[in-house]
Amino acid sequence: MKQLFFISVAATIALPALANAQNSAWLQDRSRAQGPGFRLGNLELHPGFGAEAGYDTNVFYEDSGDGPRDPVGSAIFRLTPHLFLSTLTQERTQEGEGSGSSGGPMVQFQAGVSAEAYFYLASQAKNNVALSGDFDLNINPKGRFGFRIYDDFRRRIRPFTGRSDDRRRNYAVDNNLVGASLIARSRGGLVQASLGYAFRLQYFESNTFAYANQFGHQISGDVHYRFLPSTSVFWDGTVDMTDYYNADAGSAALALANNWRLRTRVGLNGVITPKLSATAAIGYTATFVDDPAFDDYDSVLALAGLKLRLTPTVTLDFGYERENKNSIVGLYRTQDRGYLDFQWLFGGSFLLSLNTWVARMKFGEIFDATGMSLGQRNDVYVSVRLFGEYRFTDYLALNATFAYLGDFTGFEYQVTDATGMAIPDPAGFNKVEAWLGLRVFY
Repeated sequence: MKQLFFISVAATIALPALANAQNSAWLQDRSRAQGPGFRLGNLELHPGFGAEAGYDTNVFYEDSGDGPRDPVGSAIFRLTPHLFLSTLTQERTQEGEGSGSSGGPMVQFQAGVSAEAYFYLASQAKNNVALSGDFDLNINPKGRFGFRIYDDFRRRIRPFTGRSDDRRRNYAVDNNLVGASLIARSRGGLVQASLGYAFRLQYFESNTFAYANQFGHQISGDVHYRFLPSTSVFWDGTVDMTDYYNADAGSAALALANNWRLRTRVGLNGVITPKLSATAAIGYTATFVDDPAFDDYDSVLALAGLKLRLTPTVTLDFGYERENKNSIVGLYRTQDRGYLDFQWLFGGSFLLSLNTWVARMKFGEIFDATGMSLGQRNDVYVSVRLFGEYRFTDYLALNATFAYLGDFTGFEYQVTDATGMAIPDPAGFNKVEAWLGLRVFY
């Protein structure tokens, strides 16, 4: 029963927008998260600390209608210390200092670490600490030849599925991406190309979810040709191998299979007028699955977006994208998503942003651990996030966040009660989060 509660909503863990919605909103934009900073030679240090109080109406993503359990809401307290380190920002860089072959700095570097401690008042949810850490090193970033090495680690701990009868259930999942790339530019900078490799790892700390653990190897490349001062055509492509190394774990709820994916796109990115820029791309992806029980699949990729600078402090982005990605439900999902992002900075002190999107998700055929088909799943997701912040000084700010996420689907799983009777478990859910906090930063 616990496993089926898990797979009924596990599709949500793969959505990047959901992962962001679970974090402190101001951490998503490093330029806003840090203040003046302390200078340490050719480096800058930016410490900070945030304290927030909030409420989540549906901690465990449960259906509010005919599901076996009613949603659990909880007040939550969140404490967020962070520390950022970087080479000198533009405000402190002196002209000509540390120049590379094209007059820019020879080395650019940034790194950061943060923690988010969650304290739930609802007894069913477990207190825990999320962690994040990253670094990005660019050598000769403006020269003819450059090199980049990077790493990004995330430990997410908030529930992503139905609750367990065991309050000690650990929902933590660790994700790490480490990679390197070589970059080459023509003498005038009209052409830029890169070739890179990345290794990624996803690890669930609970044995219940261990069957979804995976690692992957990714080789990527891109070429950009700039034919106008601010307009370029581009090509990018990847070859990606995914290995579910615990797919046969005894606690497996779903069948998963190793696969490799080919992805390629061509597009245009440019400024049309001083107030209008556009991005458009078309591409193709195909995935080849090792297990004959699963079908290979392919999809067209598309992207079309416009960015309007209505005033120097007001921007509006909107567009459409079609993607096809790996998923631990159905092995893959095809996503058609429309989005709209609005940002208004007033007087340099008040920031208001709205991020909203609607997506239709079509998942591949779902098999349980015994190989029995559970059919296909089609969902419509709606996400709205409103964030506001007022800076009293360069180091003190008050912020508020409102977020809604809904999954509308007719898909149902079957769970059994204590008597062995099967009960339909709808996979859809609705949840609202609201936060109010104060942070200090430098």
